[in-house]
Amino acid sequence: MSETKKKSKIISFRVNADEYDVIAGTASSANLNITSYLKARALGGKIHRPLMKSEDIQSILPPLSKLSGEISRVGNNMNQSTRALRSLSIETFLGQHEMNEVKKLTEEFNALKQEFEILQSEVHQIWHKLK
Repeated sequence: MSETKKKSKIISFRVNADEYDVIAGTASSANLNITSYLKARALGGKIHRPLMKSEDIQSILPPLSKLSGEISRVGNNMNQSTRALRSLSIETFLGQHEMNEVKKLTEEFNALKQEFEILQSEVHQIWHKLK
């Protein structure tokens, strides 16, 4: 049914107090008014229930936004550190033992960086779901 057509028909029906409470509660939990909720149910539309209440989402958005920014800054620092480690020509200054230590630290750093990127991706996914 097209939304551009004029809505000239009215449907009304009666429910008891308990039924009304159930309908109103379900509509509210889906962030819909009763009319929109019942229309969606009657016409077979999907009703997407939010993961969180609207007020909970609003309270979590500022800290999540700040966390996302901090994660991005840390990621940039990690990328710069990785580039610096790769560009150093320290083999001439260090012995074999020290070079092995540098390689080990670089591998550990890269593993941490991968874990960090996974965490960053998860935070971004949560952020976009909440928007």
